[in-house]
Amino acid sequence: MQLSIQGRGNCGFHAIAALAGYDENDWKTIRQIMLLELTSYASLYEKVLGGKERLDELHHRLNYFGDDPAQMISGSPCLIWVTS
Repeated sequence: MQLSIQGRGNCGFHAIAALAGYDENDWKTIRQIMLLELTSYASLYEKVLGGKERLDELHHRLNYFGDDPAQMISGSPCLIWVTS
């Protein structure tokens, strides 16, 4: 499957939504599903991620539902990007 996702912020979540059978504009649903997973299995993810601080950081990054990551608190879109 080949996708053509616009790089307009949250593009990774747009791609995941499309690949999971949702409309690419359902990216907020993907974030909600990931947040639910993270909170439902917090003790597991705390171990996998290497501690509560990293778990809390990922939770914070996933808990952003704005349309423009550049307008995130403090003005830095990097604060909500999910990286390794």
